[in-house]
Amino acid sequence: MTSVWTSSARRSPRSRSSGRSSLPTSSWEPCSSSPRRTTARSRWQRMSSTGVEVAAFDDLFERHRDTVHAFLLGRTSDPEAARDLLQEAFLRLWRHLGEVATLEEPRQRAWLITVARNLVIDGYRAEATRTATVANLARDPGVRDGSEPDDTERVALRGQLTRLDAAIARLPEQERVALTMASVAGMTSDEIGEALDRPAGTVRYHLHRARTRLAAELDLDT
Repeated sequence: MTSVWTSSARRSPRSRSSGRSSLPTSSWEPCSSSPRRTTARSRWQRMSSTGVEVAAFDDLFERHRDTVHAFLLGRTSDPEAARDLLQEAFLRLWRHLGEVATLEEPRQRAWLITVARNLVIDGYRAEATRTATVANLARDPGVRDGSEPDDTERVALRGQLTRLDAAIARLPEQERVALTMASVAGMTSDEIGEALDRPAGTVRYHLHRARTRLAAELDLDT
């Protein structure tokens, strides 16, 4: 059996900037149709003086939201808290739009990660984290072909997710953050290392350790 932890959605920087993940849309992603996003965008537009500023902001939001959201999921236990922090991070970006927009993309990402990290330190501590791999685990063949699982299957899936939650919560924070950024944002080890200012080899080690721990706890083959 191939472990769900041995594969993660990979997208190139170009495909990520288009704003779509290859993972199923779930409550863990800041979807484009989300009321929260609509509300936030309206606030940013009201603050704007020119359409050019809105366009520049939208470009940065689409380019970096998955990375920042994944990082925040790796540091918090609550998808709602992660969304709130994501909104606050990009509100701060808005206030520094002229400065950040002139930076190269890696430095833009580093700026946002620093802001997100500071927001977490200021008031949001990690308790437990899910990853988008939960959606992969829950999507058995019956769900993929459009049919709904029966009551017995739902109970079994609920038990699996409970075990998965507990296993992820026990991961060291560095491993949990790396795993979430790889699974949710589809980032490579090099990209995660660049965003977190860590060697790519260290990130690969953390990913390997995280997947090995989870596979052992969930009795999965690696």
